[in-house]
Amino acid sequence: MSMQVVVPAEFAPGSADPVKGSWLIRYRLTRCGETKVDNALFTARDGGVPTVQPSFPGTSLANPILLRDAMRQAALLARNFGPDKDCKALAMADMQVSAPPHEVTEGDKVFKGVWDELWTFSQCGKSVGVSMHFTPSLDGSGIDFQAGTATQKPATAAP
Repeated sequence: MSMQVVVPAEFAPGSADPVKGSWLIRYRLTRCGETKVDNALFTARDGGVPTVQPSFPGTSLANPILLRDAMRQAALLARNFGPDKDCKALAMADMQVSAPPHEVTEGDKVFKGVWDELWTFSQCGKSVGVSMHFTPSLDGSGIDFQAGTATQKPATAAP
């Protein structure tokens, strides 16, 4: 199990429960002989018990906000270029880093921390992989993303 801080927790004096904060817990589960990584997003607001939401499975390096923004483009690509264009059901099955953070030079610009991932969707019993490319901005103000190609993958169990 691991934890990633999204928004640092803040506590009111004398309170055990945070009044603000968000963190992602990543854990491994084995079901039917297959081990997968699942994620849960915890959010604290105004004290009390933090809320918990399931997040996308896998080991993406993207934070929850970037995942939400990039998911629209990736899902559209998977749906339109996947193995079954008539299938309306589409679910995220896994996210894996395919190229860890590295430097990329484009002309006189050096981008640090660029990485690639393969996102696998389940579409009516078939799998489609979408390549994702992430580039941190030069000034550190954000991360750009681009969905690449969609390819059919060998069949996997539906999530």
